[in-house]
Amino acid sequence: VYPWLYRHIPSMDMFHAPARMMVIAVFLLVFVGSQFADSGWTRPSGRALYWSRLATAGCVAVSIGSLAGWALLEDINPTFFRSSALAGLAATGIGFLTLYQPTKETLARKRWELAVVGLLVIDLWLAQIGSAPTLPMAELNSSSFAGAIGGVNGRLYVSAEDEQWLRHKRFYRFQDFRFLEPAETVFRVPIANTNLLLGYSSVSNFDPLVSMRYQAWMDRLAGEDEKALEEDWARMGVTHRLVRNVGEDEVLIQPVGIDSSFPGARMTASVLAAGDAVEALEILKEHETDASIVVFEKAEKNDLASTNSGKPFSYEILAFERSWNRFIIEYECEQDGYLVAAESYFPGWTASVDGLAAEVYPADGVFMGIQAPAGQHRVEFMYQPDSFRAGWIVTVLSLVALTAILVVGRRKHSDSHTAS
Repeated sequence: VYPWLYRHIPSMDMFHAPARMMVIAVFLLVFVGSQFADSGWTRPSGRALYWSRLATAGCVAVSIGSLAGWALLEDINPTFFRSSALAGLAATGIGFLTLYQPTKETLARKRWELAVVGLLVIDLWLAQIGSAPTLPMAELNSSSFAGAIGGVNGRLYVSAEDEQWLRHKRFYRFQDFRFLEPAETVFRVPIANTNLLLGYSSVSNFDPLVSMRYQAWMDRLAGEDEKALEEDWARMGVTHRLVRNVGEDEVLIQPVGIDSSFPGARMTASVLAAGDAVEALEILKEHETDASIVVFEKAEKNDLASTNSGKPFSYEILAFERSWNRFIIEYECEQDGYLVAAESYFPGWTASVDGLAAEVYPADGVFMGIQAPAGQHRVEFMYQPDSFRAGWIVTVLSLVALTAILVVGRRKHSDSHTAS
C-alpha cells in the first residue's frame, strides 16, 4: 500500500523511514476500529444499560458546563472549556447512538448508521480545526524559492532557538495551534514541512519523537562555535542557513559555502573507530574542525583503518537518487576509502556495492557509512527491518484467515437460506 501512496499521493514522500511505518499503523488502527464498530458495538442491557445512561448524562452535564464557561468567562483562556465542550458533545452523541441502536436490519437501522457516519465526519472536522491549517494551492505552484537554495539536493539549517521563535512566537499560537500570521507567509519563512513541499529538506526535525542519536547530535550543535558548526554543516550536507536579527521578524536564507551537486554524500580516507554513539561523539569533538575525519562504530575496532596514502583523497559523487525505502549513490575515487551518507542511521538499513552486500556502520554518531573500494561503483542503501518481513507474514496469514472466514460465512448463509 505505502509504495503506491508514495508515488501517487502528494506529500506522502515527506515521510522517511522509519516514520512512514507510523502511517501504516494509522491505517491498520482505523481498520481494527471499523471491525469493532461493525461487530462489537451493540445496544446495552442490564447493568451495562444503567451505566451507559449514567455516562451519557455525565457527558451532557460536562458539555453544558463547558459551553457555559466558554461563553461567560471571557477573561479566562478558553482553550480548556472549548476542548471539554467539544469532547463532551462527541461523547454525548456516541452515548445516544449506543442507547438507541436498533437491533434489527430495518429502515431505522439504516438511519442510525447514517447518523454514525455523520457524527464521525463532524468529529473529524472539529478535530482538524487549527491543528491542520491549509494553504492556498497557488502557493504550492511556486518553485522559485526551492531553486534558490539548491532544490532537492540542498539542505537548510535552522538553529533550535530560531525554530522555537518561528513556531511559537511568530506563527503558531501554542495553546491552540492557530496561525498568528497569514498562512501564506509560511513559505517565505520555511518551517515545519513546507520546505519539503517546495523540494528541499531541512536538518531540523519538527517531530516530537526523534531518535536518541539525532537528538544527541542536535544537542551537540547547540554548544559549538562558528568554525565547528561550519564543519558539521559539511557533515550534514547543509547548503544554506536561516539567519535573523534578534527582535526583527524578517529572516534571510544564506548559503554556507558548500559547493557540491550532491552534498548529502561525502567520502574520506581518514577513519577512527568507536564502540558506541557516545564514544563516537566524544572522539568527534576532538576533531570537530576537520570534516575529513569520520568516526565509525565497530565492536572490533581493529577491523577499521585509515586508507590515506599520503596524498589528498580525490573523489566525485556522480549521482544521488531516492525512492520510498532506498537511496542510491554513485561515486568514483582513486583509492579505497569510506562513503558517508548524511542520513540518520537506524537498525534495518542494509547496503550493497554493485550488488554485493556491504556492512553499514553508524558514522559520526548519527549518519550511515560503508567501506568504499576504489574505482567507479554504485551503492544502494535499503531500509528493510525484520519488522517489515514479519509484517508481510502477518498480512498474508491475515488475508488467508479472512478469506476462510468469508467463505465459511457465505456457505452457512447459503445453507440456511436453502433450508428456509
